[in-house]
Amino acid sequence: MPVHIEFTPTFKDYLCAQRLHAKRNAWSRLNDFTARRLNPVIGVLILILALLISGSGVSWTVHYTFMILLGIFLLLYPAYMHFRLKQCYTRTRLGDGSRVIDFDQHSIKTNEANAKSEVGWVAIQFVREDKNVMMLYLAPAKFIMISKSACSVEQLNEIRGLFPRNIPVVFR
Repeated sequence: MPVHIEFTPTFKDYLCAQRLHAKRNAWSRLNDFTARRLNPVIGVLILILALLISGSGVSWTVHYTFMILLGIFLLLYPAYMHFRLKQCYTRTRLGDGSRVIDFDQHSIKTNEANAKSEVGWVAIQFVREDKNVMMLYLAPAKFIMISKSACSVEQLNEIRGLFPRNIPVVFR
């Protein structure tokens, strides 16, 4: 039975998809953890160190200035990443961003403001999902994102029911 889904991906959906994609292997998980959690901690530690070594007897202002700038950069790096992702989200939207996806036994049809596509199930390499999004991978970095908030439980179960018959490696 065909499944019809209409939704407009939000920035939150985009972030959830990017975070799930960033957790595809150990190296990507480490990069994500470093960028979002470790860099700000290191930034704070560098700023504390810079404040502790500052004083009237310190004659190495170039090093001190570098430490302050590096600490601020690392502390604000997650905000920078968020800003860059927001830019990417805005740049990659088509029209008003609304999306229609139809699943049937033979293919997945997507329809956006200025683009239509039809993908056969054989093109789907694997599926990843978490509590917010489901991603059907066409290639290691190319996927169809489905916001789970736009789907009913029945629709999600019907889509999952199509996987065993059509995708060689369902979940990774």
